[in-house]
Amino acid sequence: MKMYLLCFSTLMLISGCSTRLADLSIISSRNVEMSPDYELVERNVKSSDMVTVVLGVSFGGANIEEAVEKAMDKVGGGDYMTNVIIYDTSYSILGLYGRHGITVKGDVWRKKK
Repeated sequence: MKMYLLCFSTLMLISGCSTRLADLSIISSRNVEMSPDYELVERNVKSSDMVTVVLGVSFGGANIEEAVEKAMDKVGGGDYMTNVIIYDTSYSILGLYGRHGITVKGDVWRKKK
């Protein structure tokens, strides 16, 4: 019984949450001329822009543009993403320390070489 109480107490002290914000057909942080001259680089690329939170104070601000840039750079450079899902993610330990951010997941495309 003590083990169950210890596990329950630990889970109550560490909390996290992820909320689906949007599903988008296409997204880019760059100027893109839409044409058939693009190729799929990689599917289901996932990246985040996270900030630290200490005692409820956020050090900076997470944004979607930065998360998209990181995802496109992760595969060697891309121009836009399709089938994008955007999540708002956060976790906290005792309310003292935590992380909050934006996560994007989607398919990265770039201009054919």
